Amino acid sequence: MLRKLSDGSILILPISPILSFLLSLNNLRNKLNGCVFVIFYALFGFAHSFSDPRADCYRKMVAFETFTSTATITDIWNDFLSGNTFDIFEGMLFIVCSNITTNIKVVFFIVGLIGGLFAYLFLSKIQKYMQLHYGNRCTYIITILYVLLYNPVAIGGIRNFIAMTIFSYYAFLFLIEKKNTALLGVLSTSLIHFSFILNICVVIIARLFVTKRHVNILWWTAIVSCISSVFITPDFWGNIIQNLNLGNFNQAMESRASSYASEETAAAFEQSLTVQLQRVGNYFIRGFYVLFLIYLRKNENKFSISSFDSVLYAYMLFFLTFGYLMTSFSVVGNRYLLLGYFISYFFLLKLYIQHSDIYKLNKYIKSLPWVFGVNFAWLVMNAWFVLDHRFFYLPAPFLLL
Repeated sequence: MLRKLSDGSILILPISPILSFLLSLNNLRNKLNGCVFVIFYALFGFAHSFSDPRADCYRKMVAFETFTSTATITDIWNDFLSGNTFDIFEGMLFIVCSNITTNIKVVFFIVGLIGGLFAYLFLSKIQKYMQLHYGNRCTYIITILYVLLYNPVAIGGIRNFIAMTIFSYYAFLFLIEKKNTALLGVLSTSLIHFSFILNICVVIIARLFVTKRHVNILWWTAIVSCISSVFITPDFWGNIIQNLNLGNFNQAMESRASSYASEETAAAFEQSLTVQLQRVGNYFIRGFYVLFLIYLRKNENKFSISSFDSVLYAYMLFFLTFGYLMTSFSVVGNRYLLLGYFISYFFLLKLYIQHSDIYKLNKYIKSLPWVFGVNFAWLVMNAWFVLDHRFFYLPAPFLLL
């Protein structure tokens, strides 16, 4: 019944974009469901209300409205080459859109469309590995968790959302499917958001050096970094970057590190309810990962892990180690953990497909909505703050009024 409703999600889209989107997640192999998925992100972008001055989308609206009308793509590129700017996507997007419209909603519609497309391309890759298990409760939960990573509220930040969706897709092709040309896509994300330069370096290191032989040591480093991340302060990484000597590149990193790790920034985020919610949610997630890794260690004889999955396991441990060490890097640290989550969900999916009869594994997966409950609450609360409320209860055409 649910699968039949899912295959008809395109018909429900004009009536309820949210319900249509949730139904589409049950079977993204269906191309029409893929269209629903992408259109939902575009509509989510268009539905921003820009009424809350604390929101990222409000600051982007101000930036778009004050953007120099005489600027050209050549100007943006020259600024980049001269070192005056370190990413170029947002400026180029504003130039293109300003030649078409002055409506900021159209800009966010385009951002949602681009990000939604790459998120769908990634999830369609994942669904190919689900075999006959796609659409059941456990695989649906894992798909929902991927959507939580592709948090549509992040559309408001433009650069991070686009960079993250493109990065995850091409990193998957580069690491998992071993497509070397995908490295160009991975590298391009630094032009969208400069901070992704660290993720790029880590992905290249993983591809070159991480193998299944490193699983034992990586298991320990993942556990240690997960626990120690609770105690590492934001200025720890700022001091390390300041002591590096990498010329202009170092100056760019140092200025951002100083900004993110400053007392003023820390105090501002401490006053944010959403940051506090994220922090509480991260404690639950840390606990889950520690328990899950211990469970895998104690029951490794129950799992017939293939050579491919052993490398995947090593990648997961490596990225979790890096990600948890970086979570202390102010509020932006969480973005470095996303790759660890992307890989860990895929590993969990592969494990479930091969061992769906193991009771505790099923229980782990079915407990995930509770583990990530605070994160879901954060998404819903922020969506309510930044969107036109008609998006939640009226048909899609009303958003155009």
